[in-house]
Amino acid sequence: MINFFSIFDINIDCEINIDLLRQKYFELQKKHHPDYSKNRTIDIALINEGYQILSNQLLRLKHILELNTITLTETISDAEFLLQCMEWQENIKSFQQEIVQKMNNELNEAVFLIKSQNFILAANHLQKALYLNKLIL
Repeated sequence: MINFFSIFDINIDCEINIDLLRQKYFELQKKHHPDYSKNRTIDIALINEGYQILSNQLLRLKHILELNTITLTETISDAEFLLQCMEWQENIKSFQQEIVQKMNNELNEAVFLIKSQNFILAANHLQKALYLNKLIL
């Protein structure tokens, strides 16, 4: 098992200094990049993977567990938690459908107003549609 904390010379901890991690990442990149060094001992892909894992709290915690021989599975046995997640998924779908419908209404209104040469009002509706579009992506 690769210990990314040791590659970056950072103490194993749930909370790390992200600025320090970034600094060490760039130092390792420069030291081991094939364009800069012929004596590289660490593969750049490994450095990139380590940075991605350590900079993401969820992945970092998973890595700590794996270093302690705990492997997470995809299976969750907490039925109450799973039922709550299913309810949230249904609510999310419902909200997304509502947002898409509202976005389409705003788009249709913008099209109508542009065809009517009412560009100022069209801009208002299009701006709303663009904002709603960000919510569903």
